[in-house]
Amino acid sequence: MTSALPTSHIYDQLVGPFYDTAGLTQWWGLSRQAIAKAAAAGTVIACQLDGGGWVYPTWQFTESGTVHPDLLTLWSTLRVR
Repeated sequence: MTSALPTSHIYDQLVGPFYDTAGLTQWWGLSRQAIAKAAAAGTVIACQLDGGGWVYPTWQFTESGTVHPDLLTLWSTLRVR
């Protein structure tokens, strides 16, 4: 389910590996729209690629699929700045 980004992609080098939207919708059992809403609300860490697609770093998730709460606090702070 992890997105196979080229190893030369800057996001992969900095914060990868990633789930792509299709993989995350399958794991979470949600629609693409629900995933986009979560990303817009800041309840999941998402990175938009040059081509317009979205990826979600795997390290933010617990084994049960939730996002680590402390990371959401940090993500919220970083998004404001």
